[in-house]
Amino acid sequence: SGAGTNRYVWFSYSTDGGKTWEANSVTTANFSGFPCLAINSTGIPYVGMHMSASPTRGFLWSDAVFGAGSWSEVGIIPQTPIAFVWPHIAVTTNNNVVYAGCPNPGFQGHYNTWNGSSWFANNIELLNSCANSIFLIHFLETRIEIQGSNA
Repeated sequence: SGAGTNRYVWFSYSTDGGKTWEANSVTTANFSGFPCLAINSTGIPYVGMHMSASPTRGFLWSDAVFGAGSWSEVGIIPQTPIAFVWPHIAVTTNNNVVYAGCPNPGFQGHYNTWNGSSWFANNIELLNSCANSIFLIHFLETRIEIQGSNA
């Protein structure tokens, strides 16, 4: 098959210390990949990824409960001047999900926050550098610690 076809994202987990594993497909849409995982305080897993959707762009998915295998699309990341991919996600103390990424091609990193029902109105630029999104998790941990549930 051609490049990018039949590439899917799966979620695997073990409940017995790794002796056995369960797996379920997050999505079977072609050309999905570069996933990242975050779990909120109630145990709900979130997966950020990019998918081909004319153009390729960032998506956020969640399971109904941990291990249910009932994945649903939470939302498409709002458009930036160029759709951003290469995701990094983190969950704040109030269970908001922060999604960061950068365009392909390009180096202008952005992030946005899902509050459980919608995205914030605007994507926030990460200092004109996609490389900064690599450090997003450290940034978020500091921001969460400083701002608490306002993050």
